[in-house]
Amino acid sequence: MVASPMVSGMGRMNEVADIDCKVVVEAEENDMDDAKKIIKDMGGILDNPNVREPKITGDGDKVFDMAFDRLRRNL
Repeated sequence: MVASPMVSGMGRMNEVADIDCKVVVEAEENDMDDAKKIIKDMGGILDNPNVREPKITGDGDKVFDMAFDRLRRNL
């Protein structure tokens, strides 16, 4: 049996994302670029490193319908 590199400790540190805080900023639309610049200048990131969003290629509705049908068959 093979363990995941993240579980076994053999993986690189960047494979295990550990974000301990989240900052929510409320800003006017015309101040958004300034707010983003401040966050980046202070070492923050704007993307969520803990979630990889699936990339759907092709017809999104068709992919959704196929996935939903597969889910229904497995219930």
